[in-house]
Amino acid sequence: MEMVWINLALGFFTLAAIVVALVLGILYGVSFLAGWGALARNYRADEAAFKGSLLEEARPWQVWVGPVRYRNIVRILIYEYGVELRNAMPFLPPLFFRWEDIHGYGPSKMLLIARQPHEFYVDDRRILFTAKIQALEERLGNRL
Repeated sequence: MEMVWINLALGFFTLAAIVVALVLGILYGVSFLAGWGALARNYRADEAAFKGSLLEEARPWQVWVGPVRYRNIVRILIYEYGVELRNAMPFLPPLFFRWEDIHGYGPSKMLLIARQPHEFYVDDRRILFTAKIQALEERLGNRL
């Protein structure tokens, strides 16, 4: 009887390990597809780096990085020296883009019913979000 419980426990832990590995693999694949990981190689936010004063914080309903949409988990922080994206998923590091790295800011041509999305580009990767951020308008409005 004891051997049956040991086999059941081993089977349960094996199944749990497979499920955890599968979920982490899917989440890593999504981050790879979105390009978040590629952007992190060059634009990982350094907590010790001086970003200037915080001008505005936004929590858009949706944020796209490349083809992948993140819903209600990305914060956009506008600093004196650039823009930071913070993702609530623990394995995706925050990204910091200096103003000179950002180009193509403006309203997106993507049609959403409820909100007009805005976008900008970093290294030819589109970052699109469903919020109008006043500090971005003031800083990048002339770079359309």
